[in-house]
Amino acid sequence: LAGIITWALIGYVVYRWFKLSPWRNRHSWVRRQRGEQPVSIGPLPYQKKWYLLSPAELYFSEALRQAVENRYVIFAKVRLLDLLWLPQNLSNRQTHINRVQAKHVDFVLCHPQTVAPALVIELDDASHQLPERQERDLFLHEVLLVAGIPLLRVPVRKSFSAPALRSQILEALSVRSQPE
Repeated sequence: LAGIITWALIGYVVYRWFKLSPWRNRHSWVRRQRGEQPVSIGPLPYQKKWYLLSPAELYFSEALRQAVENRYVIFAKVRLLDLLWLPQNLSNRQTHINRVQAKHVDFVLCHPQTVAPALVIELDDASHQLPERQERDLFLHEVLLVAGIPLLRVPVRKSFSAPALRSQILEALSVRSQPE
């Protein structure tokens, strides 16, 4: 009984501290909780993009959908950090997070039951010939290799063959499943 009373008292003290704290008015979520309007900085400049995928990515995604049928779930423009996990006690954890945080991959095939990543697919256009892009591609390859996620690089074309793409996907997946 004493433990319950102690925890109830601690909860009440924390509640009162948050309720009376001078910094709480600085947070917009607190203002929304109380029904207040957020602080305005003028009209917001954001506008909807009329497309999520470039024309090449759109054509490729259709061939990819046909190639995998319903064997995999396809995700487009996935943040690299969402595919990775880092131990909490890693001494330079934030440095490693910063290195991948702003990077995205073009497509990810995931297992339909678990939505676990099975394969990352990068659609390579002419920009991948630039030195800084090649450096990024090499880093991406190393990160995915260490994480155990296979990577398939597909050059951009005017059209894509679903059967040929299926073969490339199966090859990329079988190479990864071989013992190292």
